[in-house]
Amino acid sequence: MEHVIVKKLSFLAAAALCAAGCATPAFAAQPIVTIPSCATIGLDDIVPNALACAGYFQGNLLNTANLTEQTNALAGIGLTWNGITLEKLDPGAAVLNFNTVLNGLTWIGIHYGAGQGPVNAPGGVTAFYKFNAGTNLDTFNIAPGSISGVSLFATGPGSAVPEPATWAMMLLGFGFAGMMLRRRSALQHAFS
Repeated sequence: MEHVIVKKLSFLAAAALCAAGCATPAFAAQPIVTIPSCATIGLDDIVPNALACAGYFQGNLLNTANLTEQTNALAGIGLTWNGITLEKLDPGAAVLNFNTVLNGLTWIGIHYGAGQGPVNAPGGVTAFYKFNAGTNLDTFNIAPGSISGVSLFATGPGSAVPEPATWAMMLLGFGFAGMMLRRRSALQHAFS
């Protein structure tokens, strides 16, 4: 009986060793792709060169499903974004031309398709850039890459894009001022 138990234990130990070291893996190991930070290499992705960038983020973050990610990335490079994208491009060339003329500090986002990525980075990533457009910049260049989308988030002197609440307060202020002028005029007519 003892002999049978020893045989069974020996068989189980041999099976366990073979399972641990002899078995062929069912799936081949996938290489790990490290996406570099645009903060160290991506400032030269655009001309004029970026002052700051956030990325590279895996996937396309320029769509409406990723508003939180866009807001956080833009905040990381100095823009308090109100969720409104001024303009979008689907460029077919390295020269980017928005309908909006760019002035002063400008924030854009670029999605690089799955082909050739931005400078020294793989494709299928998104980056956000802050740069100084100077005065009335009509076009600017991007380093070669598979560009599948560009978004303009803010441009202009100081690049402060008023938030909807700010617009509402301004309209209320104008309405209140108009009401006061009208009331003042009515009072003057009553005492004349």
